[in-house]
Amino acid sequence: MSSVTRTVLARELAAAFHSTAFYTGLAAFFALSAGLFFAALQISEGTFWSLPALWVLAVALPLPLLTILLTMPLFAGERAAGTLPLLLILPVSLRGLLIGKFLAAYGAVLLAIPGALVPWLFLAHNLAGKLPPTAALLPAVGLLALHALSWTALGLLASILAWRPWAAAVGTILLGGGAMLVWASLSRLLLAAPLQVPAFPLLLELLDAAAGRIALRSVVFHISFSIWCLFIGWHVLEGNR
Repeated sequence: MSSVTRTVLARELAAAFHSTAFYTGLAAFFALSAGLFFAALQISEGTFWSLPALWVLAVALPLPLLTILLTMPLFAGERAAGTLPLLLILPVSLRGLLIGKFLAAYGAVLLAIPGALVPWLFLAHNLAGKLPPTAALLPAVGLLALHALSWTALGLLASILAWRPWAAAVGTILLGGGAMLVWASLSRLLLAAPLQVPAFPLLLELLDAAAGRIALRSVVFHISFSIWCLFIGWHVLEGNR
């Protein structure tokens, strides 16, 4: 890790940990994931849904919102404040700057994911012996970390392209959600074809992780997608320099 990356990483983490918005976002994330989990428990009573599946879906739904909150000011905020041109003219590595900001946002998200286990631990305490062990959620936690990797990289790219933080947030939602809808629409067109593809592969891999399975293709996809987003973002910054 270069000195530029370490400096930017420490600076961004310190700014996040001293920010009221960060803790507000964490509280909202925990409240949403817990509320969705307990609501799903009531709705799915008597159905085939497993408890790990309900938990991982309850955490996966608000996870993009947390990553958007953390990534939207990284470059769009600098541009709105007028400090981005100053960063671009400094004799520092833009790659190190980009990676430092990315690692700071991703690290903050990774710290939040274990906190979403609190509702599960609360339920396990009150229903001793009736729930799967907490270790059974480790594959689900691992896949959530991969989802966070992709959403953080996409949010960072949107922040590089946007002129305002709110535009970066909207752009992340449109890019991520739009890609899912386009894929689902194309999969419907391929139903009659010999090669059939799932309409919502991200949902299927979450359910597989809840059952204790993580496919290699999921790992490769999320890592490759994140590298692609960072690569495009780096070239955009180089073009603006």
